[in-house]
Amino acid sequence: MPLLSYLSLAATCSTTSVADLLFEAGGSLCPARLCGRYQMSAAMAFLSWFISSASSLFNFWLFSSL
Repeated sequence: MPLLSYLSLAATCSTTSVADLLFEAGGSLCPARLCGRYQMSAAMAFLSWFISSASSLFNFWLFSSL
């Protein structure tokens, strides 16, 4: 699970960098609606990573207390 979580974080960071690159490139490469979708998907991926890492830590804590 932790490996999958780190791979998810890496994919999220690359998505964020692509969204930032397209946003900074101007309107010719990235229409406003498309850039907004990239930014929203990156934000949701970060949120998903934080939730899955919190779940993983909680499960490790629960497993050690048994």
